[in-house]
Amino acid sequence: MIRELETVEPPEGYQRELLIVYNELFTVAEHKIAVFGQEKIERKFEKVKDPPEGTFMAEGFIPRVIVKDGRVLGIELLKGTPDAILSPIKAEMKERLGDLISFFRSELEEPPEADSKKKAKGKKLIAK
Repeated sequence: MIRELETVEPPEGYQRELLIVYNELFTVAEHKIAVFGQEKIERKFEKVKDPPEGTFMAEGFIPRVIVKDGRVLGIELLKGTPDAILSPIKAEMKERLGDLISFFRSELEEPPEADSKKKAKGKKLIAK
């Protein structure tokens, strides 16, 4: 089951923190390996031998259920990376920038007679 789950990548901008398979809890352990002076980080599932007792809220985590062939393989708890947190902000910034560019294009593409009236009065282009 774990080997099969290792083939399923987390969504872009997220990383696995915990994995629940049946009644077992796994964490993702990072092992640093240095080969020819280059460092590589390898992630592997490791079973939590003595999980804490109690009821826990998974605050700050996004749950993801993995189902294959009609069977629930596991439930992951994902944590957002800085890229995931910034991606909605970046998308909104692009949209706002597109609106701003469209606004200024419409102002610049006015008919020539309207443009000459503006020059005659000496007015500057000001965003509304």
